[in-house]
Amino acid sequence: SEARVAGPSIKIGVLAPKTGFGAVWAVEGLAGLEVAKEEIRSLGGVDGVPVEFIVYDTATKPQEAIQMMNKLVYTDKVLAIIGPTTTSECEVCFPIACRAKCTSVGLLSESPSVSAKFRPWAFRNTLTSDKILGPLVRHWAPDNRIKRVAIIYDKKFDYTKFD
Repeated sequence: SEARVAGPSIKIGVLAPKTGFGAVWAVEGLAGLEVAKEEIRSLGGVDGVPVEFIVYDTATKPQEAIQMMNKLVYTDKVLAIIGPTTTSECEVCFPIACRAKCTSVGLLSESPSVSAKFRPWAFRNTLTSDKILGPLVRHWAPDNRIKRVAIIYDKKFDYTKFD
């Protein structure tokens, strides 16, 4: 069967670090969001229903992300959420998304297991560190005549498990 959308608008939440140490990450993403908004508007929305993006700043702080996630889910009643950005934000926001049955897609979380336990409501949109760092070092080290490389990571993440 085919699902149809209805109502005055489709609300999509966005959790982005507009301020704080991660603000530089949001620059391109928010510019891309503006392009997407214009494209969706030019197409007449989705099945004729306009799409509304509600953007909140997490300041790259988990506590701020929790507050903004709750606001998107319970006050704004969004259909889905783009974000949050970092692993530390995803760790605290994905349980909220799961309880509320609201899809959330983390943008830069590299922890292999942060979203798997909250399926089907939580996802990540990036490769895990274990898949990024090895190939990166293999290409970078020889080109820069580096003989030894150390990769330092947070021990609490088990990079032998993937999601």
